[in-house]
Amino acid sequence: MDRLRASLGTARRVAVVCNQWGDTGKGKIVDLWVDSMLKQSHKAVYCFRGIGGPNAGHTVVADGKTVVLHSLPSGVLHDAEGCRSVIGPGAVIDPRATVAELDELATLCGLDVHCLSISHMAPLILPHHILIDRVKEKTQGIGTTGRGIGPAYADLVGRNAILINDLLNPESLKEKLQAKTAELLRILGRDTDRSMVEQILANPVFGAENFFDQYMLLDTYKVFDSLLRYGNRLAQFIADTHLIVRKIVPEDQYAVLEGAQGLLLGLYNGTTKFQTCSDSSATGLIVGCGFQPRHIDRIYGVTKAPYMTRVGKGPFPTEMGGSESACYCDDVRYTRETEKSAHITLASNLRGMAKGIISEII
Repeated sequence: MDRLRASLGTARRVAVVCNQWGDTGKGKIVDLWVDSMLKQSHKAVYCFRGIGGPNAGHTVVADGKTVVLHSLPSGVLHDAEGCRSVIGPGAVIDPRATVAELDELATLCGLDVHCLSISHMAPLILPHHILIDRVKEKTQGIGTTGRGIGPAYADLVGRNAILINDLLNPESLKEKLQAKTAELLRILGRDTDRSMVEQILANPVFGAENFFDQYMLLDTYKVFDSLLRYGNRLAQFIADTHLIVRKIVPEDQYAVLEGAQGLLLGLYNGTTKFQTCSDSSATGLIVGCGFQPRHIDRIYGVTKAPYMTRVGKGPFPTEMGGSESACYCDDVRYTRETEKSAHITLASNLRGMAKGIISEII
């Protein structure tokens, strides 16, 4: 850990991404950087999320309690210490999931978040998107998390997204939702199995509300009322985050940009059909947060060694499979010191092979 902290040097703004298929511990690294910056800075420290949505799962241990963050930056756990968390315009927001996460932090950690800003230009994930995602998963089986991420980004690219700022404009929101419900019926088809749709909508990911409508599939007015409630909860956090970025850079303030998923799951570097719908590279993260690459002092690509794992479905060329894979996972039979020693040796060899290819291994 000391070596990791020392590697930060004089860097003020750093980006943390996964260079594999996700699940490499980005959240823990981000938490470490934020803590280090808070201890050495007399200025504000910012922690950004700028890609993906509640399909992420960053696990951080705070005061002995394990916290899993899906939408919020890991820096939110340092809210009381002055860390300012920001969700940039490149992320997609599920209002229900975000409010639930804030409530969970209050219950689990006694944390009442104040220093949070959500870009007014961030696209919303609607029940419509989640329904489309889950119907496609049932029929196509691509390994999606079923959180509506892909359909939400599809609306953004198609210049048809409902933005979080629309939560503050009820009449405009209602009109856009009505059009979105009509579009949903065209996408899924009027002959869609209603019993399947009703079953999908009963999933907790939609919350306690029953949105099912026998004719239109989704009850627009119930969705509207639900969004207004969540919008009222989030209104205090909605802001023009580009103004925050414009302040950070000239004042040379500290910022940590927290990636999501992994490079090999990304839109441009992942396996077609089995990738996420955002650019999870360092460049995608930086732009999604509202920065330019020249604004970032250092980029950390996190990898897992001596073995790799892949999140979701899709090809994994080096997968051993079965009991052979188990020896590198959590199977209690393979936690002997001899196995650990073998893993350490392999990791050391990997370090040696990587010299000359990677600028620095920490």
